[in-house]
Amino acid sequence: MDSRLKLSDWRNALHLSQPGRWPHIYLAAGCALIISILVASYMQAALGLNALSSLDLLNRRTDQLDQITKLIIDAETGVRGFQLTDDPAYLEPYLNSVPKIAETIVALRKDYAQGTDEDKDVEVIVTLVNKKLEILGEAVNRKDSKDIVDRRQLEFGKRVMDELRKQVQDMKDSLALEGKASVNQSISGFQKTRIATILLAIGALVLLIVLFALFQRQQQLRDRITQLLKDENDLLDRQVQERTDELAKLATYLTNVREAEKLRLARELHDELGALLTAAKMDAGWVERKLPADMKAQMGERLARLQDNLSNGIALKRRITNDLRPALLYDLGLVSSLRVLAEEFERTDEVKVDLSLPDADVTLPDATALALFRIVQEALTNIRKYAQAKKVVLDLSLSEGRVQLIVADDGIGFDTRSPTLARHGLAGMKHRVQMLSGSIRLESAPGSGTRIMVEAPIPSGGQKEGRKQA
Repeated sequence: MDSRLKLSDWRNALHLSQPGRWPHIYLAAGCALIISILVASYMQAALGLNALSSLDLLNRRTDQLDQITKLIIDAETGVRGFQLTDDPAYLEPYLNSVPKIAETIVALRKDYAQGTDEDKDVEVIVTLVNKKLEILGEAVNRKDSKDIVDRRQLEFGKRVMDELRKQVQDMKDSLALEGKASVNQSISGFQKTRIATILLAIGALVLLIVLFALFQRQQQLRDRITQLLKDENDLLDRQVQERTDELAKLATYLTNVREAEKLRLARELHDELGALLTAAKMDAGWVERKLPADMKAQMGERLARLQDNLSNGIALKRRITNDLRPALLYDLGLVSSLRVLAEEFERTDEVKVDLSLPDADVTLPDATALALFRIVQEALTNIRKYAQAKKVVLDLSLSEGRVQLIVADDGIGFDTRSPTLARHGLAGMKHRVQMLSGSIRLESAPGSGTRIMVEAPIPSGGQKEGRKQA
């Protein structure tokens, strides 16, 4: 992949990742399909219920017609038995059938709407039933009065019964046709509803597939954006790391250049300015010795002041030179230079310094010794400016190929997370420790003093160990 991501890739990814209005349209269509399936299912169920209700009504009407026919036959059979045997027991079917026939007629009339063709057919059947019951009743009464049965009456009763059977059968045939038509209509409705449901289900399935493909595309776009973000973050991390390395190298270079410049200035001051001041002091002494007594009395005070100024200049030159290039560090070593630095701090600032240093000097690379010396120097400078301390602890120890340095004070301390804290000195310490591939830890809190702990590896080379409490 290119080291730099193209702006067009971001624009395309962001443009394609916008869902637009199609998902909303698909969602609305899906809701409409689901509602349509529910409506089709409801209609199918309603058609089934209507068909069952219609068949139940037709069956009930048929049963009522069959019941009337059966009751008429039972009544006629009872009357014929009574006529043949004169036994009143045979009249029991007739007597039981008459009220049941009346109840069945009431139920039959109730099932048919008034004023329809079916209602007229029912009234014809009712009329025939009443005539038949009237003929049977006359036959019973005539038998009770010992009258002879009229043959014409029997033939009339037979014609009425035949007509009743014909009407009942016609009506049952009509009900059967009506039931068949209702069943066919229900089957047709079921088929149409089933086809509609299948089509709606297929549409819903297609819509589901389309939505799945759309969501899959959206997910792929999100993955692409995530990958673009990851690549961009990786690129930024690499750039930050590169810039950090460059800054670290630049800081190391500037530190080395600064130390080299300090060393050059110290040598110039020591060699050139020192020689000039020393020569001037010697010349002033020679002049003082060669002056006549009367002139020496007049110029003695000025010559003495000149000698003092030259001595102070030489001392100032020596102090500046030691600050630029700690001569004790290069001449006597780290331990002796730290001891002298602590004594000068204790003497000038009147702050007690507890030393815990190795008894003998240690052999360290110049860079390591200089970094540790500068860290202690910077720490003491910060204590002098800000800490208001009464006591300082300076500890230097070596163990297992590592050197540990601790500088602690009992001053006012500070909040290490404060955004207003001036961190240039601390940043310089950290950078010097990083140059040694070591670590530094700072502990401080308001009212609890400050503690700086440095640990760095000792490059290959011997060192003399030992400790002495100072």
